[in-house]
Amino acid sequence: MRKYNIGDLYDDGTMRGVVCAVHDHGLHGTILSLDESAEPLAWVRGETEGRLYMRCDSRNDGRDNMFRLICRPEWRESYPALFWCYSHGSKWYLPAIEELSHLLLNEEVYSTVNKTLTEVGGVPLGERHSSSGYWSSTDSNHEVCGTFTAYCFRMYYMQEHRTDKFEKYFVRAVARF
Repeated sequence: MRKYNIGDLYDDGTMRGVVCAVHDHGLHGTILSLDESAEPLAWVRGETEGRLYMRCDSRNDGRDNMFRLICRPEWRESYPALFWCYSHGSKWYLPAIEELSHLLLNEEVYSTVNKTLTEVGGVPLGERHSSSGYWSSTDSNHEVCGTFTAYCFRMYYMQEHRTDKFEKYFVRAVARF
């Protein structure tokens, strides 16, 4: 069985991405999609859904957060960021805030992953301290003006923020191997 390092290109014939986290001495880990949403997306669409706390509160398990939402009958229409990730295949998901922070805050991980993305023709991660940002799958029970919030990572501040779920940010998918 092959061992992977952060920055390796992973391609098993069904999933292709850049390794962004490893465990079990590189036998398992997480890959980042080669692309990102072409335009910023909302976490949620629809007034009713935006006023709900979805209990996607895992800070380090985006898959668990995803499974809490895809059981809802209208999830494809109501959760554009999640659906964009899931459209890559059922193993892909919107990362939790700590999965995203690990990728974006750790300079070595960020630069190694970006180098590989560039080499294989993928879309590099957003520039640090730019106006871009990324959604996480982590919901929050914090309300702003009657609407629950979710966590995003804002590149300008290089930190996580809770924000209105109707705001639009870019989306990256991750999957486990």
